[in-house]
Amino acid sequence: MVRHFFVGVMVTTSLVMMCGKTDTANQKANELREKFKSAVAIGAPRSEVIAFLKREKIEYYDDPQRHLVLASMPRLTKTVMGESGVYARFAFNDGDRLVSYEIAAGRTGL
Repeated sequence: MVRHFFVGVMVTTSLVMMCGKTDTANQKANELREKFKSAVAIGAPRSEVIAFLKREKIEYYDDPQRHLVLASMPRLTKTVMGESGVYARFAFNDGDRLVSYEIAAGRTGL
């Protein structure tokens, strides 16, 4: 009986800690989304998106053949259950102009 109690306490504590850490990644994603929206407009050239990522010191991968720039801020938070980070995808048309983007928090692990 005591053993089950301690297992329950450990699981509950892990879940509470994990949720709090995920909130940090969500908050960072929201902040970054608002900052990007203020700084870079749809239709902006690829170079402007990359300049923004460099200013913010965000890792990115430029894939001109697929008309994409992928960016990440991995491992913002780490718990026993996994890691949280912010991930972004920027899509461009044939003229290398921004047509859409997505910035969101993500989690790896259990």
